[in-house]
Amino acid sequence: MPKPPQLESVRQYFDGLAAHYSRRYSNQRPYLSYWFHERCDQALGKKNYISKRILDVGAGNGALYTLLQQNFPTFNYYATDLSAAMLAESTIPNEQRWIGALNTWDMAPTQFDHIFMLGLVAYLEPDDFFDHLAWAQKHLAPGGSLCISFTNRASWDFQWRRALKPLLRLVPGQGVVQQAFSIEAHQLEAITSDLSHLGWRIDQVGYIAASIPFLQHFSEVWAAKIGRRLNRRVHSKWWRSRLCPEFVLHLVSTSSSLMILITLDLV
Repeated sequence: MPKPPQLESVRQYFDGLAAHYSRRYSNQRPYLSYWFHERCDQALGKKNYISKRILDVGAGNGALYTLLQQNFPTFNYYATDLSAAMLAESTIPNEQRWIGALNTWDMAPTQFDHIFMLGLVAYLEPDDFFDHLAWAQKHLAPGGSLCISFTNRASWDFQWRRALKPLLRLVPGQGVVQQAFSIEAHQLEAITSDLSHLGWRIDQVGYIAASIPFLQHFSEVWAAKIGRRLNRRVHSKWWRSRLCPEFVLHLVSTSSSLMILITLDLV
């Protein structure tokens, strides 16, 4: 049987995880909880989202929606995801969901104040990624922001996963690295060049969730403790680029007056 296309494989994978996905980022999984909350803190920042129109692309089980509800009394939120099963696990109102690819959303509101694409781009092939960027730029309100997570190709975590992937695929499991679909990782220098050609200028770079590769497979508690300590104490750009599975780019559009926030993530 031929392998299904990339996004169909991704949809099937998350459909299978949906019922228990929220446990991955609960206190029962301290390392993944550390990673998840570090990502969300960087993505949301200290902005005021009251009464803002927000789009969450690849919303999954609505974790970002829940965080926004806990911190802001009013906001206009919309969500899209390929996986109907994941969205079904969320508390996002049905009328604010779109199941399917972003470019097939015919009834999308004209403009958004904030667009998030967290944990998404790692599953997008290059053409799909650039289509998402173009869609977001078209649908951002003046002064709007975009937050995207990317895989950090320079990190030791990614390098180890890539090296061990042929062996890990021999062992059945639900880990991302054990799946048939590919993971797209990005070098800071290469993505900087690509975005520059598309009219973006980098304003700031930040690395997220420092960690020791594979330590979480032996002890999630110690992986989380050591990760937090590294996050506080390691400030060298070279070391953080190796220890952090995610990095954040703050971008300014040079082709318009829009300020874009991009969070780059490693799965």
